[in-house]
Amino acid sequence: KATASATGLELAVPGRPLWKDEDLTLEVEAAGGSAAGVVAIDRGRITVKAADDTFEARVAGGVLVDLAALVGASRSGVPRIRPAADPEAVLAECALGGDLARWQARFSALFPTFLPTGVEVAGRVEAALAAAPRGHAWQVTRAGAEIEKLTVRRGGRQALEPRLVATAAGMIHPATGQIDVSSAEILSATLSLRSGGVSWMPAVATAAPGSAAMLDRLRGRVQWQADVGRIEPWLLPGATAARWPATGRAWGTIELSDGPGGANVLIEATGSQIGIASAAAGAAARPVWNEPRAVVALEVTRPLGAAGPADRLQIDRLTIESSTLAVAARGSIEEWTTRGLILLDGTAAYDWAQVSRLLVPYTGGRIQVAGAGGRPFTFRGPLGSAAPAAPAAQSPPPPPLPLPDDWLSA
Repeated sequence: KATASATGLELAVPGRPLWKDEDLTLEVEAAGGSAAGVVAIDRGRITVKAADDTFEARVAGGVLVDLAALVGASRSGVPRIRPAADPEAVLAECALGGDLARWQARFSALFPTFLPTGVEVAGRVEAALAAAPRGHAWQVTRAGAEIEKLTVRRGGRQALEPRLVATAAGMIHPATGQIDVSSAEILSATLSLRSGGVSWMPAVATAAPGSAAMLDRLRGRVQWQADVGRIEPWLLPGATAARWPATGRAWGTIELSDGPGGANVLIEATGSQIGIASAAAGAAARPVWNEPRAVVALEVTRPLGAAGPADRLQIDRLTIESSTLAVAARGSIEEWTTRGLILLDGTAAYDWAQVSRLLVPYTGGRIQVAGAGGRPFTFRGPLGSAAPAAPAAQSPPPPPLPLPDDWLSA
């Protein structure tokens, strides 16, 4: 058994929160031995305490820890931790509790890629995990977390959740890094996610960088539903979300799979009573647009080339069905990991009065049009969205501009 403590600990990593603990205590208790770079642990326990934050990990039944594999100096495919004898007798457990912001600072200092740069989290967390070996893998029999008063901030966007609960079970393959989730659920007042099967595949040399790697490594199907009004501040700057509050509910599925042409993603979403209001300072919110029901489907494929996955996405299907707009299109996203150039060809039918109301956050209400029609269209432009325009000064609304049925026919 060994005990260590630190007083006045501070560790700064560029771009990461400052790790600062007035008093930190580490306790390690283990029974076993070592030989040829492998540590045999019959039983062990690690406890970390700082302020009212705690972390504890326990293992019983006997495991072997390959030190070279643990630090990445061994050949690929060597398990870092494996059972010493009878796998059925081995059990590993860990638990974490305390202030989420302080834990973010500690983990970000130890693991710089723990969270994307600029993300700040806060709240009170209680989490636990239990796992047992199954062959060369570890079966997670129980994993759960509960966060009270969760706050996540990044780039002017903010998520506030009174309570978030997450549970999961599955398999972890240490030798390859693959994670198979047999069941998972995340519940909050804003968003809920459920899955009966998702896998995080091993990294490959041709994987896309950053968040785009999800298309190469994530496989499975997830069901989701969201409160549109509560999720709006997640997606837009706070001032914009407050100026143009949204309402309604949305739900759907996201499915990632391997097809004959490459990695495939199918996103389906349905919205009910989706609305946008104008909330000027000191005035009651005034509805400007409402859609009783909207259905959206997007299917894309990352084609396989001779050297691996191509740096483009093929848009196999984009459809929108609503009273405001109906779209059916196909196309591609070229140089999607860098420039992200969208090329779309399809047909669109539209109610211009509804479209002009929908665009009020971007036009400031300066443009109102009327009429309806349907025409083929072609779109070429960079991936991204324009910033919403400032609202127009207080003045009478402009008269509607009727559009002839054959507009754009030339």
